[in-house]
Amino acid sequence: HVAHVLDAQRRLLPAGVPGELVIGGAGLAIGYLGSPELTEQKFFDDPFGTAWGGRLYRTGDLVKRLRDGRLVFLGRVDQQVKIRGLRIELGEVESALAACPGLGQVSVQAWADPVGDKHLVGYVTPAAGAAQPDPQTLRGQLADRLPGYMIPSYFVTVPELPLTSSGKVDRRRLPDPDPAAEMAGEVTEPRTETERVLLHEVLVPMLHNDRIGVHDDFFRAGGNSLQAAQLMSAITRRFSVEVSLGDFFASPTVAHLAATVDARRAARLSDDELLDVLEHVPDDQVSRLLGDAGAGL
Repeated sequence: HVAHVLDAQRRLLPAGVPGELVIGGAGLAIGYLGSPELTEQKFFDDPFGTAWGGRLYRTGDLVKRLRDGRLVFLGRVDQQVKIRGLRIELGEVESALAACPGLGQVSVQAWADPVGDKHLVGYVTPAAGAAQPDPQTLRGQLADRLPGYMIPSYFVTVPELPLTSSGKVDRRRLPDPDPAAEMAGEVTEPRTETERVLLHEVLVPMLHNDRIGVHDDFFRAGGNSLQAAQLMSAITRRFSVEVSLGDFFASPTVAHLAATVDARRAARLSDDELLDVLEHVPDDQVSRLLGDAGAGL
């Protein structure tokens, strides 16, 4: 028997790189009975000359090979979901997530929140000897590999992924993300008008979450990358300034976002107008405003 790990172009992948498990050997069937289309999709000629009979079979399993030759099951490559009108291959997201350093097993699932909105959830286990995965770090790493709408809204760390008797991930036993628990604690109310508008007029209605404070993480509050893009558009409409997604991802909080908006606006003000603005800004933001405003003059 032979087992290969291949990419979407059916090229061999090195150890540690996730791909589809393809198998061959003496017990391999010649195809699906009465289904030539499925046979053509799943079976193909062995381009490596490794399989008895010269045929290989695409299993649809997402795996990676360890350096000692063992295979680690990561999920499925053919799971597709539709979120906010966009079709997403869960296997593609899992493949990108599995490539992040410090992770062991991964699984990505679609989860509906209490109001019915669907979100992607990334379930991860730490690799042996690795630190607890940090959601913000993972989100930044995925931003280099995936479009924003494919980046999970939540990351849940588990000791190990629950498996069925056949070795597949048991989705029914995966815990739901708990936004309320992540947002537990004291809620910091807005200190400026910009923070008030962003929090109460934009974010709370968008996320259906009234437990957000100005220092709370947007993504842990239930936001996703598509909503982050919508938030940037709302800022342009309301404040006539542009803030990049990169600026927001650096620190996805209302406090950081409001300070950035105020700095963009201050850069276009006269000295007298700037002084008037500074009278209504907390001390911890004044130096930033002055620095950015000076840079824009």
